[in-house]
This record gives sequence, structure tokens and C-alpha cells, in this order.
Amino acid sequence: MVAPRRAFQVDISAINLCFSNLANSSISIPFGTTLAFLRAGVAMLKISTIERMYGTLKIRIDGQISGEGVELLLKTCKAYLEEGLKLSVDLENVSFVDREGIATIRKLKKRKVEFTSASPFIAEQIRKLNS
Repeated sequence: MVAPRRAFQVDISAINLCFSNLANSSISIPFGTTLAFLRAGVAMLKISTIERMYGTLKIRIDGQISGEGVELLLKTCKAYLEEGLKLSVDLENVSFVDREGIATIRKLKKRKVEFTSASPFIAEQIRKLNS
């Protein structure tokens, strides 16, 4: 059981968070938890932990990696990396990544985060940025 942090609980299966609650907090997300960043009632970014095995954690991203969601993704990944986990991020259900999101993915790749299943367009944007 994970203790509650700040104004929200992290031990329930789904959490809708306002980004401002995360701005100055660290994130600890137990296995199976989903984070959703909402704007005007529309889910923009959902982060789900889907598999944890032998020191490796696989998370799935759904939606768009843009705006405030970029920082949510970065903080989430950093929290897992600080726990000493190897991280794999499934991008199959990502429909859009803005310039800041691509730059964040590049930073995370430098920290040995693996990104899988990106659409051909998103994979090409990441590749172009790496060259």
C-alpha cells in the first residue's frame, strides 16, 4: 500500500489529476495504476503501468504527448528511473507528439528508456531529432 501524497491518492486503479497538483510533487505510481491528464473533460494523455518483471517496468501511453502532458510523462519516467527500474514505454496508442514531447523522448532515450511501437510518423520524428 502506498501512502497518499499531497491532495490525491495514488493507491486506486484510476486517477484523474489536474496538472497543477503535480507541478511541484514527486510521483510514485504503483503497478496497474492509470494517470490521465484531462483538459476540459477530454482525456489528452493516459499513462498505464502494464507489466513489471525482473527490474523492468513497461508503461503504455495513450493519447497525445503535448503541452502539460509532456511534463507529466517526464516526471513519471524520472520517478521510475530513480527507483532503479529499467523502463520501456509503449507508444502504440499515441496519436500526436509535439516538438517538446519529441525533445523529452530524446532526453529519456539518453537515460536508456526504451520506446516501442511508435507509429511510422512519430518514429521518423524521433529519428530525425536524433540525427
